[in-house]
Amino acid sequence: MPRISKIRVAALNLVIDNGYDGFTMEELAQKVGVSRRTLFNYIKDKESAVLGPEFSEEVEYQFQNFAAGLPTGSLREDSEIMAKAEFKRAVGNEFFPEISQLTARALAKDAKLRGMYYQRNRRIVQRIRQAVQAREGWKSSDPRLTPTVNIIHTQFQTAIETFVESRGGTSLADAYHNAGAIFEDYFNDELA
Repeated sequence: MPRISKIRVAALNLVIDNGYDGFTMEELAQKVGVSRRTLFNYIKDKESAVLGPEFSEEVEYQFQNFAAGLPTGSLREDSEIMAKAEFKRAVGNEFFPEISQLTARALAKDAKLRGMYYQRNRRIVQRIRQAVQAREGWKSSDPRLTPTVNIIHTQFQTAIETFVESRGGTSLADAYHNAGAIFEDYFNDELA
């Protein structure tokens, strides 16, 4: 496992055991087996140790593609692709399921951490708003912009809540997809 992943696993375990405010960076460094100075070569701060970096090259790439109307040309499909890239960055990927499970447990246990995660997501929603605006050629006053962004955001939030409630038993990507299917049923007036 790469050192950055070891740092996240250790940080998440410390949150689960002691809460976000219940451990120091010195304790994290000791748990990982590195000096505090070496720890900061890999991470910016405690938040990024626990939640990972706020943005990654892959997420930036997905935002650029999304704003350009790529990869499929479908707003709904492309928002799901972008969300999956963000979820992968946020909780690990199929090679590190432990990070995903630990993230869900830590978010379920610590309200402060959950608040920090939601704050990050609000910043991402602002970026989604800008990307939708660029992609669709809409002005900020376009009456379609806010509802469109709100639907994407609600789908995103629903996925996070499902992920946390299931303690990672439902992946964020699956939860996002399932929420989208429910919205689609709602808009097609097919909810039973």
